[in-house]
This record gives sequence, C-alpha cells and structure tokens, in this order.
Amino acid sequence: MEVTVGGGSTFRQLAQVCADAGGALPIGTGDTVGVCGYTMNGGLSGYFGKRLGMLGQRVIHMEIVLANGTVKSLTPESSGEDGNLFHACLGAGSAMGVVTSLTFKMEAAASFSTGGSIVVACGNKTSAEPFLKRALHFMKGSVLPTSSCSMEIVIVKDFTVIINFMFYDTFTGNTSSFIQQVRDDAKACNVPIVADDMTSYKTWFEAASSLWDVIAGLKGNPLVRVDHCIGTRSLPSDE
Repeated sequence: MEVTVGGGSTFRQLAQVCADAGGALPIGTGDTVGVCGYTMNGGLSGYFGKRLGMLGQRVIHMEIVLANGTVKSLTPESSGEDGNLFHACLGAGSAMGVVTSLTFKMEAAASFSTGGSIVVACGNKTSAEPFLKRALHFMKGSVLPTSSCSMEIVIVKDFTVIINFMFYDTFTGNTSSFIQQVRDDAKACNVPIVADDMTSYKTWFEAASSLWDVIAGLKGNPLVRVDHCIGTRSLPSDE
C-alpha cells in the first residue's frame, strides 16, 4: 500500500487517509505538524518507531525543487548524484530544496495491537519529580529493551503526567500486567491516578490521534515530552 502527500499536508490529513486505506505509518503525535518537514528531518515517531521505523525510511518517491529551479523526481533506486540527493534530503530538513510531494510505503494497520494511557495528577513539581524518576526508570528498564511496545510521557503545566503506551502485533504478554509497576510507583509517591485504561486505543488511527484533543486544549507547550530517551546512557539529571 502506498500514499502520496503534497507539500503543506498535515498529520491529521495523512492519518485519515491511512486509516481509510487500512494502513499505518510512524507519524508524530501532533495533528497540525507538516508531513514533509517532519519527514525531511528524519521522522522519528515516539509511538510507532519501534515497529514501523522512521517516517523517512518509508519514502519511496520524492519530488523536490532545487534552488536553481530544477525539479527532481527521486526514489531509493536513483543513482549517482540523484541517489545521493535522495538520501541526503531525508535528514537534512529544508537545506536541499522544497519538497512538493512524498510517497510512502504503508504498513498494515494490524501492525498495531492496542494501547492506552495512565494519567497521574501530580499537582506540583515536588510531587511530580519522584514519580517521574520512577517512570523513567521503568521506561529504561522495561520499555526500551522490549521491541513490541512504546512509551511516551507528557507533562502539562498543572503537572498532570500523561503516560501513553502502544503495543504492537508482536506483543504477547498482558498489557495491564506489563505496566503495573507504573501504578505501584504512583501509589508509592502518593500521587493519584485519575485515568487508567490500557485498551482504550483499538486501532492504529485511535492511537495516532490520541493526543490531538489534549494538544489542542493546551495553553502554550507541554513542559516536557520524553520519546523513549533514545541515545541516553543514564537518567537525566535534576537540572
């Protein structure tokens, strides 16, 4: 399955097309994010990257206008300078030119199994810090080594912590049991869990769109968003 998007397309538009086609892509969590710009910067997906890779890795055709006005049609099979340009674009942002269209190879929507969130009302920084340290320990020790699930932490201004979990078709355990340590950590830190459902996302589209309403309702930006802690060797410092 393939899908082609034009310059200016957003994740909301792409996600709906993918869902209608029974497909899935490793998109980001914000519905107003531009597809081309996100992809040209690599396309790291906190939700779906472990199973579906980076969005840039799924590009099978690209049309780009260079600074001298030349229009290039590029694919992974392009050779010579065109081949170098294709691969350079996927990570160089807008440095190489203006992308007018991208074609992606989709994965079947069934690659996503289920998912959900735990919402913890920490209320203030003093309460949030010890819980977040425990959550990061859980992410590092249990989620990162497990290729069949992903975890993302979002902290909003009132110190409400939203922890989203995504489970792929390769996950064979019990989702509720897998994340039980997070519940235990909240109890140990004396912070209330106000929402807890590990099966609320039944489809890839429901998972992909799960934070759209939350993001739309935010005033300003989230305080913190932690996508897997990729590349880190230890937990972040308190600074």
